[in-house]
Amino acid sequence: MSAPDRDRVLESATPVDPVRTLRFHKMGRGDGTYRVGEGWIAFAARTPEGPVAVRFDALEPERIRYRGWGPGAAYADARAEWLLGFDDDPEAFDITAGGTAPRAVTKRLRRMVEEQKGLRLGRMLSLFDCLLRVVLQQRVTWIEATGAKKYLTRHFGEEAPHPELRLPARPEVLAQQPYYELHPAGIERSRADAIRKLAKRHEAIDAIAALPFEEAKAALFALPGVGGWTVGMTAGFGMGDPDAVPVGDYHLPNLICHFLAGEPRGDDRRMLQLLAPWKGQRFRLIRLLYGAGVGPERRGPKMSPSAWTRDSRH
Repeated sequence: MSAPDRDRVLESATPVDPVRTLRFHKMGRGDGTYRVGEGWIAFAARTPEGPVAVRFDALEPERIRYRGWGPGAAYADARAEWLLGFDDDPEAFDITAGGTAPRAVTKRLRRMVEEQKGLRLGRMLSLFDCLLRVVLQQRVTWIEATGAKKYLTRHFGEEAPHPELRLPARPEVLAQQPYYELHPAGIERSRADAIRKLAKRHEAIDAIAALPFEEAKAALFALPGVGGWTVGMTAGFGMGDPDAVPVGDYHLPNLICHFLAGEPRGDDRRMLQLLAPWKGQRFRLIRLLYGAGVGPERRGPKMSPSAWTRDSRH
């Protein structure tokens, strides 16, 4: 394998764990665009300067090695700290929520923060790629979504600058496909049409990441096939928004209500009520829960395709 086109060590004043920060971007074991190992994570992406393969290795809690291959290596290098959430502030999360949280909840949160030391709210190089991953999870099971991602990568992606990675589906190619060409991936017509429309706007979607969080979420919500759940997931995982809340999720309200109030089930209204003391940091709390053992298979609105969520409004 050739030497990386970019190779440097990033230094942070506080611990950063690249695996904890970025691992939920990987969509299942069959996602060839990501690889994760002990203390390292690698991924392939498209940039305005061309394709890139990136690898982050944890050398020490405050030192991360960045390596980049391909024409987009300089582009990714300039955003390496941004990808890992170096500008994120975990200290902004008030575990006690101003004294309103029950003592047992505060104790569990404090333990989770300690166990997930180095977790930052990172970002993705391409917001379109993040949005596509989220749309693939609308109204289907995690297994169905990961299968669709694997199919799109295999049929509409290409080899990455790193031999062990594959580039995600090329948006220009997705935009040209008739809807029935996405059916073998298990994508029904409504989501296929949304994907094709979004792919045509991929450059404008990637530009949304530069906007302030509230403006960015409003811009995302105006896109076809995008509702509250998709906006929350994309803003949280793709842009590192600490206050994003994916409303319309089938499992998340139950998780929040059980963790914060000991209630076996809940809805969006109750979830938002319980999360209110952490307003400004609500996604960080959600992300801590995911990292504590709620894997990505419980992130989506896991209903049958006929059980529509708010994201089916288009």
